[in-house]
Amino acid sequence: MADLACLREVVRSGASTEAILDMVESFSAEPASSRLQRLGEQVRSVAQRLGKTVDVKTDASERLRVPAGLRAFWPAAIHLLRNAVDHGIEDGALRVGKNKDPVGRVTISAARRGDTFVLNVEDDGAGINWEALRKKATELGLPHRTEDDLVEALFADGVTTRDEATDVSGRGVGMAAVRAAVDEQHGRIEVRSVKGAGTRFTVTFPIASSVEVVAHA
Repeated sequence: MADLACLREVVRSGASTEAILDMVESFSAEPASSRLQRLGEQVRSVAQRLGKTVDVKTDASERLRVPAGLRAFWPAAIHLLRNAVDHGIEDGALRVGKNKDPVGRVTISAARRGDTFVLNVEDDGAGINWEALRKKATELGLPHRTEDDLVEALFADGVTTRDEATDVSGRGVGMAAVRAAVDEQHGRIEVRSVKGAGTRFTVTFPIASSVEVVAHA
């Protein structure tokens, strides 16, 4: 019903036929809120396997649709979620020792910004261990002098800050898969991490048509 209401508003506003057709086609696309809810369930599943308590929040407009071209990205996106829970969120006792809530928090949000679709995966964990990453990059002969070098190393094949692999992470292939999936869709990925406060991954994809219907006054 919300879709029909928005369509009426746009038609009444005198929008072009092309814009109206774009909107009608977008109605068959997956709502971003539904996709984020499924990602949230994956976070909870990973947390349960690791014995961690995590509060998952999702945030997306009910009108926002997922661009159809991103279907190949979602299987790789699970690595971002695993990274947030396994590498990011600390054990409850450790969080209490740092004067943090024992329950970790992961927030997954999506939005339309101009002609781009933006996905954020953010945790309130320990932040990226840049020194451990620098050491690994050095061992593999990767550039490691600047922050940009280390961000690139984070997505390099074979790079992990884990000493031992588990069934969740530590094999050094997950983040490389994320970068490959993002590049395939001509997107970009940015990282912001603060020691002790958490990490945010922002993935931005260009979109060719409207995936969000904006109501007109």
